[in-house]
Amino acid sequence: MGSVMGAMAQQQVAEYNKQVADINAEAASKEGYAQAGQTIDEFKELAASQRAAIGKSGADPSSGSAANIAFDTEKKKQFAFQTDIWRGQVESTKWQNQAKLYGAEGKAAMTSGIIGGFSGLLSGMSGGLGQGQAIGLGAAPAAPALAPAGATTVPIPRPKPRPYILGPGGLIVGGI
Repeated sequence: MGSVMGAMAQQQVAEYNKQVADINAEAASKEGYAQAGQTIDEFKELAASQRAAIGKSGADPSSGSAANIAFDTEKKKQFAFQTDIWRGQVESTKWQNQAKLYGAEGKAAMTSGIIGGFSGLLSGMSGGLGQGQAIGLGAAPAAPALAPAGATTVPIPRPKPRPYILGPGGLIVGGI
């Protein structure tokens, strides 16, 4: 019974850890998106600063090196944005896998405890099998003495069984 109770405790711990890992997985995914949003904001500020500098210099922002700078900044923004989301998803997947592992540990602990409980029950039953100890009946009483101590016993002769012949339809027709 102790192994089953221990297994139940282990399963509860594993289930709690699984729930925490599930929460962390969701948080990691949201953190990746939040970081991506922050990255977008930072690149918007950078692009605004670049446009202001280009405008201040008098260059045409739609052609030449000014257009190349804007295009490169946009590429870097998209790459950084996707990288932030990807990192969040990788971290989330790590926590999801950890949650699955905790779930499997909980099931394994419970299965192990049940098997251990049955094993203990069977072991207890086999230890006192002929005496009823496994079900709490106590030891079987000793067989009563048929003859006083020191007396000689004589076996009682028993007749030998007689063979019978089976007739039609399996009827006994007589002994030999």
